[in-house]
Amino acid sequence: MSSKPDPKLLVDFFDDQQASAKYDVLKARTELIDRKAAKLLNAAARGDVLSIGGVWDYFEKGPDQKSLTVVDMSEKMLDAYAPQGSKKIQGDFYACDFAPGQFDAVVFPLILHHVAEGEGSTWAFCKSRIRDAFSLASRWVKPGGEILVMEYCPHPAWIPIQGALVPATKRFLRALGQPLVAMHSRDFYLDELRHASLSPRAIALETDGFTWRSWYPLFMATPWLKVPFAVFPKPYVFVGARPS
Repeated sequence: MSSKPDPKLLVDFFDDQQASAKYDVLKARTELIDRKAAKLLNAAARGDVLSIGGVWDYFEKGPDQKSLTVVDMSEKMLDAYAPQGSKKIQGDFYACDFAPGQFDAVVFPLILHHVAEGEGSTWAFCKSRIRDAFSLASRWVKPGGEILVMEYCPHPAWIPIQGALVPATKRFLRALGQPLVAMHSRDFYLDELRHASLSPRAIALETDGFTWRSWYPLFMATPWLKVPFAVFPKPYVFVGARPS
């Protein structure tokens, strides 16, 4: 079978999340984390900025930001979250043809765990999608620019289990109408940023006042299947700097 992604499944799922306000309900649970991430991203996203998979929550245009281009496969998500004055592009960012060095910053705000979907997806395919994403972004970012990633990263001990469960997880989620998701470890993201010839660092989003004992859905499509936030993958912002 091919590993070609299924864009219709992705678009239909996120259109439903937006239309039903399910996404907003989930995001209300992580407001403190999202605000801390936004403080970092708002400060770092300078010059001409490309944001992939929508834009991050609590986005604010800083004085050093010249332009914002937002790419999303879902038109409804674009209409709901792309800031006024931004350039909106509906489509798959893997198929985009931006010029080399077009942007000062490329941002992946909580989108990379959603790029695993494909016919016949394997764990190797899930990992290759991250490498391909960083390869594209490193070409689009200017020398001296940065790639910024917000993601939740599980403990490394969970990774081989998740990899072995990819076929079963995919069948389970497809039965619920959700595309496959795959989360990667902190060290994996750092290694892949290095592979893209970037200088990486990871910033843990530890937030005073956040209730780590609260319960959170394991998947977006399973509000009834929850785990304590204390054992949920931990949030990070990754910065990959392209040498000048």
